[in-house]
Amino acid sequence: MSLGNAFSNKKNNTSINYGVNLEAYSPYRPIKDIRSELGLSTMKTTIGYFDRLTTLKDPFCFIRAVANLKNNCTGLQFLMVGDGDLKKACLQMAEKLEVSHLITFHDNMENRQEVLKAIDIYCSTSMSEGLKPELMEAMAMHKAVVTTNTSSTTEFIKDNWNGLLYAGGDADQLTGRWLRLAKDEKLREAIGENAYQTIHKQFDLMKTVAENENIYRSFIQRRMSA
Repeated sequence: MSLGNAFSNKKNNTSINYGVNLEAYSPYRPIKDIRSELGLSTMKTTIGYFDRLTTLKDPFCFIRAVANLKNNCTGLQFLMVGDGDLKKACLQMAEKLEVSHLITFHDNMENRQEVLKAIDIYCSTSMSEGLKPELMEAMAMHKAVVTTNTSSTTEFIKDNWNGLLYAGGDADQLTGRWLRLAKDEKLREAIGENAYQTIHKQFDLMKTVAENENIYRSFIQRRMSA
């Protein structure tokens, strides 16, 4: 990707995109519905956080954004999946802000497809990081995504087209993005479709594997002919 090229002085470098397993992360394959197991209603729009609970991921922003809606969240429910050194602090913050009853906390990050199927809107609050697998997997599963406008996410997410961007740490802005998607089902569907198409066209694991094979094959052929 272009960000990788920016850190390279090589004129003949080759960038290969991260690859998502589109067979595993497909909205069309049978995946167990775990909403009832998690205590989630099938009649409400589920906004999900799926990441480690650490400082860099800023899970507090998610909880503050939920608190903005505690008196006006009819039809919404929230799921936070992950563990980490801020887990206890997150539970304490949710209790202090009186939103514990609105957020379902779930530790298991192994059943990724099942968790992603259970949500309607995927949210990333990470302040800074490279390409985020969970975000791209959610997009592959036709989910509308809301994420921070970091340099890595803006490489493949166009605001208001295949995702909604917001300034990291700004809980008020994050709440506004959620409400836009929650209130406008057509917008949510359109962004989910564009997200799905983005991953299928640019981040197919099979293409990534083929491109790697071609590079190694070309290298071996050059060495053999030298």
